[in-house]
Amino acid sequence: MPETSAIANAATCEPTRLDTSPDSHLEALYRAAIGPMRADYYLPILTRFEAYGRAGPRWNWAACGITLNWMLFRGLWLPAVLYLSALAAAALGLAAGMALAVPPMAESVQWSLWAALLTMALLVPGFFGNAWLYRVYRQRLDKALASTHNLKDACMLLARQSSSRPRLMAIALANLVLASLLFVGSLTPDLHKRVWPRASGEIAGVAAPATEAAPDRDATAAPDRDATAAAAPPVAPAAVPEPAPAATATAAASAPAQATAAEPQPPEPAPAERYLINVGLFAQQDNALRTHATLQQAGLPAISESVQTRNGLRTRVRVGPFATREQAAAAAGKVRALQLDAVVIRQ
Repeated sequence: MPETSAIANAATCEPTRLDTSPDSHLEALYRAAIGPMRADYYLPILTRFEAYGRAGPRWNWAACGITLNWMLFRGLWLPAVLYLSALAAAALGLAAGMALAVPPMAESVQWSLWAALLTMALLVPGFFGNAWLYRVYRQRLDKALASTHNLKDACMLLARQSSSRPRLMAIALANLVLASLLFVGSLTPDLHKRVWPRASGEIAGVAAPATEAAPDRDATAAPDRDATAAAAPPVAPAAVPEPAPAATATAAASAPAQATAAEPQPPEPAPAERYLINVGLFAQQDNALRTHATLQQAGLPAISESVQTRNGLRTRVRVGPFATREQAAAAAGKVRALQLDAVVIRQ
């Protein structure tokens, strides 16, 4: 009997078969996590990281050029938050260091530091973006396998969390809206500058003819008044009563005071003229500082001031002021001897 039972169990059991599918279960899980877009690019990278047991630096153009959009599209939510936080902290620290630097940093040095920060913000995700992707997807695979009963359900769960075309369209629409807002915001100050000066000019142009026309109306009305006065009959002068002696004495005493009050006051003296020498208008602050120091070393009274122009903030370097043009001309000769420009102006 035992032998008969063993033979019956062997006959009813399903024979063992080898798994001849071309993809392993791990590759199927990674393919589902990646999604349909660029799976052929990311799958060999992730399986290689899985074989080594660790992730290393590998260049990724999308992670470098469109870092935040790439992270959002691939579902790297936590790395995106950490990346933005680190970038904001670095920018604030750099700005604070520039503001507190003693002596102040030159403008060229400041631009170099900002360029270095931007370069690091692009290179770091470019080299380590695939490593971030591997760590996030590996955790996602472990959670999917722990929460499902078979491989098919795990792949379906990962596919729902993967990158898709609707997510890509939503990110593109958000970028378009943000670009439109920035464009409208950049146009608002320009419209304000162009509209208000023109409106004020139109108002002044309308008011000016009315002011100029007033004397013409007075000149026209004057002959009419003269003609009316000529046509009116002459009126006999009324009899003026003879003033009393006391009133005559009072009027005689007050006459000198009224004459003194009626005398015109002498005009105030005009402010003395000053002469300055324009040396240059510099866009680079370090060049302005160097020119200012050169003029001071030559014994010239150099002055510097910031000027807002249409092309941005500039630094103007001058020499002066001088009381006479001759003094300004002599100083201008010394400035030209230093191989610098010198233009004498009157202020």
